[in-house]
Amino acid sequence: MGPLEAFLATWTQARQTYGQDSPVGGSPFDGSAKLRSLQADVDSAAPGTHWSGGAADTYAARNAEHAQVLGKLTDLDAQLAAEIDESAKIVASGRAELDRLRAWVVSAASSVPENPAGEAMAMAIVAKGMRQLTEVMVRSDGELNAVGARIQQIGAQYSALGVQKFAP
Repeated sequence: MGPLEAFLATWTQARQTYGQDSPVGGSPFDGSAKLRSLQADVDSAAPGTHWSGGAADTYAARNAEHAQVLGKLTDLDAQLAAEIDESAKIVASGRAELDRLRAWVVSAASSVPENPAGEAMAMAIVAKGMRQLTEVMVRSDGELNAVGARIQQIGAQYSALGVQKFAP
């Protein structure tokens, strides 16, 4: 196996880590519009001026708590969708970078003369391609790990809302 074939084999494995299908953005996971509508519905169910007294005050407080939780869920859903969008962008960008890199390496390596000097040039081209491939993979991995950490933080915030107590 020559240097170009070795690069292509490595490139194929690297490219497979990004998957095949189009990355899915965050919109299918974003329920913030519906949650915001629910929050408005809950807000509109406040006691108003026609109901007063202790029960009305208790109801108003619980109603406000429910609306606040819906507002937090709205924000979390929007944040989650944004992080998923970011993840999809990272994947798409990594794929595009690898595709451009492959095209450059193949084109450059194919243009060298078939002699010992050309082989040395091909080795230098492949070595540069491997360095750039590594940079793309390391950068993508770091960016995706950062997105994953932020998604875990969002998950913890969702969980905290799940144990919300609305009544004494």
